[in-house]
Amino acid sequence: MMEVEEPLQTPPHTPSPSPSPAQVTPDASASSDAASPEPRDSPPERRASKKKKPEDPAASARLRLLTVVELCDTEKTHLQTLRYTVEAYLEPIRAQPLLLRGSAVRKIFHNVERVERVSELLCEALLSRVAVWSDSAGIADCFMPLVHDCAT
Repeated sequence: MMEVEEPLQTPPHTPSPSPSPAQVTPDASASSDAASPEPRDSPPERRASKKKKPEDPAASARLRLLTVVELCDTEKTHLQTLRYTVEAYLEPIRAQPLLLRGSAVRKIFHNVERVERVSELLCEALLSRVAVWSDSAGIADCFMPLVHDCAT
């Protein structure tokens, strides 16, 4: 079994608070134009973000890397939760068969061990990819070997 490390450190992200409907004031053109592509109550900053901005390749590459790192962190957390479920619940229940019948155990924990294995493989593949990350790297191929594991 793979040892799960602490989550990779990423810069703190604090989402900007969405204004409440009372804070949003529709602009004059939106109030009279029924064909407006944005809803009248959408925040002004959202309408402004729809405008095409020149893309900064360095910022785009950094965002891609941060997205993959976040995916790795999320998958590691998921794997830890699955392992905890197996170790703290499934294994003790299996050790004391009088607690639940086998059919009930199978219904409750259905494929948890298979999902744990797939999660472990995905986590390993993503961590390996992040370790050798480049601006042209992708992650789609990390998922492809898992298709067989999930289908069987």
